[in-house]
Parts: sequence; C-alpha cells; structure tokens
Amino acid sequence: MPVQTIMLCRRTVTNWKSLRLQETALCQHSFFLKLGGEAEIEEPRDASYPFQTVGAASLANGCNIGGIRHQFRDTEKGLEARFCVEFPSLCPDSLIKEHQLHLASEWSRWITWCKEHKE
Repeated sequence: MPVQTIMLCRRTVTNWKSLRLQETALCQHSFFLKLGGEAEIEEPRDASYPFQTVGAASLANGCNIGGIRHQFRDTEKGLEARFCVEFPSLCPDSLIKEHQLHLASEWSRWITWCKEHKE
C-alpha cells in the first residue's frame, strides 16, 4: 500500500511577542491540538483528497502556534496521503526533520496494522 508525500511547512509569524511565547511552548511541548479547527491552518484543502484530519495547535492562552492537515484518498493500489504539519517559522530544521521521521514511523505502523486487520 503506497503512501506518498510527507511535507512539513513553516508558518510566517509577524507578532514578535507571540513568537517568543511560541518558541517557549515548543521547548516545553505544552500545546493543545483542536481537531476540526480549520480557520487557523494556512495549507489549503486539496479537493482531490476527500478525507482529512485537520486541527490547529495553540497554547493554553489561545495563541496559535501551527496545525495539521493530513489528507487521504483511495487509489487502485491502496492509499495516497498528504501529511502537512505547520510550525512557527523560527523552528530549527532539526525539529522539522525529527517530525518527518515521526510521521513516517507513526503512519506506516497504522497503515500496516490496518492492512493486517482488513476483513
């Protein structure tokens, strides 16, 4: 079952006070993901992918720090997916690369499980 495209994007944040809060939140890993929160996501929905998981990440005080838009569609051979995670623009490249590995590991395991348990 092929899975394509793991992409991660950086957000442009112009509010410097907010950005300092975001950097602190990323270091402490203290954030909330509100699934269905689509208004805050910069990556547009691709209509050719009928299924999606979307959500906005924010601090406890409501400051938006990014989000996710994972999109899926069926193919003749299985599944095609686009994984998008939005990070603040000043996130280090190492965090982006580590998250790419996280997504590859997490989704490949879930897809393998689904394939093994298909009725």
